[in-house]
Amino acid sequence: MQLTDTVLMVLPNTFGFDEETAKTNTFQEPIFDRKVVQTAREEVLGLSRTLEGAGVRVLLYEDTDRDPLPNAVFPNNWLITTNDGYCLCPMATPSRRRERKESILAFLKKSHSMGAETDLSKLEVKGQFLEGTGSLVLDRKNRVAYAAVSARTSVDAAKEWCNLMDYRLQSFVADGPGGLPVYHTNILLTISESLVVVALELLDCKEDGRVALKELEQTGREIIDISTQQMTRFAGNVLGLRSITGEELIAMSKTAEQAFTPEQMDRIKHHARVVSADINTVETVGGGSVRCTLCEIFSPRIS
Repeated sequence: MQLTDTVLMVLPNTFGFDEETAKTNTFQEPIFDRKVVQTAREEVLGLSRTLEGAGVRVLLYEDTDRDPLPNAVFPNNWLITTNDGYCLCPMATPSRRRERKESILAFLKKSHSMGAETDLSKLEVKGQFLEGTGSLVLDRKNRVAYAAVSARTSVDAAKEWCNLMDYRLQSFVADGPGGLPVYHTNILLTISESLVVVALELLDCKEDGRVALKELEQTGREIIDISTQQMTRFAGNVLGLRSITGEELIAMSKTAEQAFTPEQMDRIKHHARVVSADINTVETVGGGSVRCTLCEIFSPRIS
């Protein structure tokens, strides 16, 4: 099953510019304003209401921790769920490792049978990192994991996850603006039920990227090619979901929605209903968009 109808979101108690993650994420802007936390909370609440209105189940965890967690709003980076279990992921920066909370897992276990735990956080001591579905964009139907290698995505860690989960790895190098590797794969690539959104120019310039592109083409999904400029406006950071009635959806920010051309948007709407919300503060200060705020829950619901 490629799409889920259930997502975890975290309503942050603390949010702000993170100097540690900014070293590898050029999307972050150093804005220091006392209103940032409240605005981010309002944006998360607005997105959750929009998704619920479209028929998505939103498990909204309200963080009450006073320990500064500037990126807690992005739970998909430390947690991956499958039908059989869940994985705790190795995070590249100390500031993000504190986001892995037993209280969040306990919150999820109230409504879902989470299955067996796989803990890869031990790889952090080896300097191997794999930041969840930021690092891995999963073709769950064909069991292929795509990974853009960066300071946050180690090939060895990706191979270990794939070996444990019986996936095949397609890793590649994709350099973004300024010549730095794109910090997360899900910034440049989205795989939904029947379409792919991808910055082709970043894959088509190196052999490993061309191999990954050929693999994507062979899935039979329609490919929406976005430019690097569109990528910087989070057009690649969108997520395919389904409603509880089975309707195919694609969630994105208003920034991303406005980045697509009318022709691209028509093609997307041929496959899925677009669901969008304004999360400009989260994007600008945190450097991640709608996809990053949504941790897909594939674990079975407790009846």
